[in-house]
Amino acid sequence: WVQEQLAGNERCMRNSLGVTHTVFLKLASALFQHAQLSHSKYVRVEEQIAMFLYACRRGASTRMVKEQFQRSTATVSKHVMHQPLSMQHAH
Repeated sequence: WVQEQLAGNERCMRNSLGVTHTVFLKLASALFQHAQLSHSKYVRVEEQIAMFLYACRRGASTRMVKEQFQRSTATVSKHVMHQPLSMQHAH
């Protein structure tokens, strides 16, 4: 889903995640480099950030994020709850 957003219409990504392609990629790069956000075994950094942004933008519940990203409740909870902690360390 994330790759489809990045390859698709910028307006669609802005509606879904609240950011443009450029901002999303810069955010992912910054968090990867400066906040030690890393790929997990099954979820890449970009998808972790997208889950967090989607939840924030939509006011989405874990269930809604789980359905959109086709991930387990545990995976969504781990990555959506983990993001604010990582972002606090990105100075």
